[in-house]
This record gives sequence, C-alpha cells and structure tokens, in this order.
Amino acid sequence: MKNHRMLIFLIAAAMFAACNSEPPIEDQLNGSWKNGDGNIIRFADGAKAAVGQEGLSGEGECRFEVRQDTIVVTMLPDGPSDTYVIYRMRLENDTLRIASLERHAPNSVRTLTVEQYAQQAGRPLYKLDFTRIQKKK
Repeated sequence: MKNHRMLIFLIAAAMFAACNSEPPIEDQLNGSWKNGDGNIIRFADGAKAAVGQEGLSGEGECRFEVRQDTIVVTMLPDGPSDTYVIYRMRLENDTLRIASLERHAPNSVRTLTVEQYAQQAGRPLYKLDFTRIQKKK
C-alpha cells in the first residue's frame, strides 16, 4: 500500500511539472520586439536575429544565444569597423529587459549597466524595455 501511494504521488508530481513547464527561452523569443524608442529586434530560429528602427528600412544582422536565464545579443559590425556591442537581457513574461551592454572596440571593452546607460543617454529605463509586437508564425 505504501508503494502504491508513492507511485500515485510521483505520477501526480510529474503531471504537475509537465503542466507548469514553459517552453525553452529560445522558443519564447521567436518573433518581433520593440522598445519605447522604436528599436526593433526580430528573433528567428538558429540563433539568428536582426535589429532595425521603426519607420526606417533595412535591418542590421545580429546573433543571440541563451546562457541559463540570460539572452546574449551580439550586434555584428556592419562596416569596416571591428566595433560591436553585446547586450545581456532577461525575459520577464512578455518583456525583454536589458541588464547590461558591452561595447567592444579594438583594444578596449566598455561595460555599462542599463541604469548607467539610461542616465548617460538621458532615457527613462522603461523606454529601453522591449515588448513583443509579433510572434513568429
């Protein structure tokens, strides 16, 4: 009888875990996101992403990877410069929040928290949050 109860408990726990499990972060990201400044980021399968600006044509190529609970987005250089920027973000429900950014230039790396960046740019923090505007179909 004791083993029977344990088996029922294990089955119930497994069913509860299956009902509450979310899809992987990579799957939750697929689609387009926009922040309060009109910056758009589009995530696609295969760690591919693109960035653009609302109202402007063209996109810049970038890539992303998920490291535990952090989304690392690398903006690739789009010209002869070797300079690139890495954004570290977190997914909170349907909001992507930037935690920090790194600017990599030849012989230098500069890291800023999102708070430092917002202060330097004169932008409120909420304008830097990305919200979903379109899910991938």
